[in-house]
Amino acid sequence: MVRSFILSFLLFGFSATLGAGERPLSLPFDVKLAGQVPIPAGDVAKLTNPITNDAELEVMVSSTETIFVNFFIADANGHVDNKNSQATEIMLINGSNKAKINQTMSKNGLKVGTYLANIMAQNQTARIVFTIK
Repeated sequence: MVRSFILSFLLFGFSATLGAGERPLSLPFDVKLAGQVPIPAGDVAKLTNPITNDAELEVMVSSTETIFVNFFIADANGHVDNKNSQATEIMLINGSNKAKINQTMSKNGLKVGTYLANIMAQNQTARIVFTIK
């Protein structure tokens, strides 16, 4: 019963109820990607369902804050292979807390595959693993 409660809490409402001192390291601030709230899984947080390469990223911080996002090719656990250790794509979000993930600096967008996104804001980094279908 306790396990069911904990799982339900994690899946359906942890982000709305956690205080600053109780946040998982992988989600120091709230994030949505394609309308999904990532679920903490160790050093990263993961999306449950695959997304499209034009999905909207929403970072719940002040819209006056510059948000930096680095995308890396990764495995399902967020591990980046040494050959992929440089960011595949980079995105800057200025004057807003929302952007489509295809608005990268190179304008190439993300290809089909699994990625780790390091989302930097408020001197902290959220780490999200997701798959592009």
